Amino acid sequence: MIALGLLLVVIFGAGVYLVYAAPDILSEAAFQALLATGLIKASKKMTRRGWLGSVLRATCIPFLIVLLMTLVFGWVAYRYNPHATRLTEIFQRSATTERR
Repeated sequence: MIALGLLLVVIFGAGVYLVYAAPDILSEAAFQALLATGLIKASKKMTRRGWLGSVLRATCIPFLIVLLMTLVFGWVAYRYNPHATRLTEIFQRSATTERR
């Protein structure tokens, strides 16, 4: 009976944690889905022989674009709010700044 109670506590606790962490989990999953979608088109041009070179050629430009945009966003976010440690802190600050 105690084991069943502990099992139920763990299951419901995991559910509560998933609801609590859902915004972070879903935003990360959405970003990865968008990134993967952009790379699928380029990866279809790969050849079987010499696949490593094909992968690097096919994904080099999209990777550099994502890297450049990440660096630009990081620089702008730092200039906007240098004390933020999470992306949500930057968006929360921008939402409160716009209301004023």
